[in-house]
Amino acid sequence: MAKANKQTVDEYTIATLRGELNQLIHPVAIAATYQPATGLIEITFSNQARFSFPAHLGQGLTGATPEDLADIEITPSGTGLHWEALDADLYIPALLEGTFGSRQWMTELAKKAAQQSPLPKPSPLARTVKKAADPANNPLRQHPNHLRRQTPYPILLPHPPIAAPTMIIKRHRHPTHTHHLQPIRL
Repeated sequence: MAKANKQTVDEYTIATLRGELNQLIHPVAIAATYQPATGLIEITFSNQARFSFPAHLGQGLTGATPEDLADIEITPSGTGLHWEALDADLYIPALLEGTFGSRQWMTELAKKAAQQSPLPKPSPLARTVKKAADPANNPLRQHPNHLRRQTPYPILLPHPPIAAPTMIIKRHRHPTHTHHLQPIRL
């Protein structure tokens, strides 16, 4: 039994040292506060950087009282926020990436944002300009390769002004090349 206990202590010590090393290498949250005047939750990191986000964006935080929002706990690893009264947890690395909850929560936020501020429809003039700028609608703006495909076969090479051409170039598809030129002697 003592041997198993000693192994557990060693694993605990190793895990503790790894955690301390991780905190030295990667910034972790050391403080989190709710600012009722602005409605923001502010996180301070071990490197003194700060990050804040509107409380209503966090999953499980909408409709909470300022007192409940102010009661923030930081997880021991420094990578999570917990609100005991709200039974809400947020992962700090996800917050930094702009993810404030589950996929379903983020979809609901996006729908609400789209309903509140719909993008204006483009004017008829803007649609016409966009259509004219599209190379598919304007042959003058098409890529030169598109125009090259319309050249007739075979292509004669420039030659000195003599009676008859001595060579022509035949274009054909090769299995390993897109375009392959093959000289043909006459």
